[in-house]
Amino acid sequence: MRWVIEVLGYQLEFEAEVDQLKPNKLISWHSVTNVKHFGSVYFDQGNGGTTVTLRLLFDTENLADALIEDLDLSRGEFEGALEEALAGYKAYCEQMWRAIPSVI
Repeated sequence: MRWVIEVLGYQLEFEAEVDQLKPNKLISWHSVTNVKHFGSVYFDQGNGGTTVTLRLLFDTENLADALIEDLDLSRGEFEGALEEALAGYKAYCEQMWRAIPSVI
């Protein structure tokens, strides 16, 4: 998988490798490039729908070191921006999932 993220206008690209793939149940991965991370997406079907749980873990020290100097930020400013970006991504995913039933 190739990831592209943007934090405060700075674009960072990195790659990950799938560890597990269980159709309709689980996808998990880990990074194979400079930004260390791993994650998983679980799909739980029931109650008339599907619950999707995303777990994403980043080595924020490694990520911050790669960007702080280029962005001229303090570590606290960087971590706040990253948290804001992840909250925005969460809101985007939730909005997209709510829109799917109206399309089908």
